Amino acid sequence: MTTIPATMKSVLVKENGGADKLIYEEVPVPKVSEGSVLVKNHVAGKRGLYEVPLPYTLGREGAGEVVEVGPNVDNVKVGDRVFYMGGSAYAEYTKVPVGYIVKPSGFYCLDHDTRWLSSSAR
Repeated sequence: MTTIPATMKSVLVKENGGADKLIYEEVPVPKVSEGSVLVKNHVAGKRGLYEVPLPYTLGREGAGEVVEVGPNVDNVKVGDRVFYMGGSAYAEYTKVPVGYIVKPSGFYCLDHDTRWLSSSAR
């Protein structure tokens, strides 16, 4: 069983600009709520085509292992390896609405499949 820490590292954008504006910061781990899961990220996609209100955590898509499941989630369980769309993947953990989760039906490589997801979901 994975112990979930109270805080995590995250790459934040608080003002627009170049790479010098990225902030690597300790933030609270999100809490699951009804219809969501907490994913411990293993990999994250790399795109930047979306305007998002400031501040925000980078990363539109990611993949990892489900470490906590909120109420009324019955199609995903702790330990499932998943990939997702929805944001905040440049963090150690991401809270994801269950409708944004894809659970592969067999063996897969998180790194390879996240690259595929990043390139094909445009």
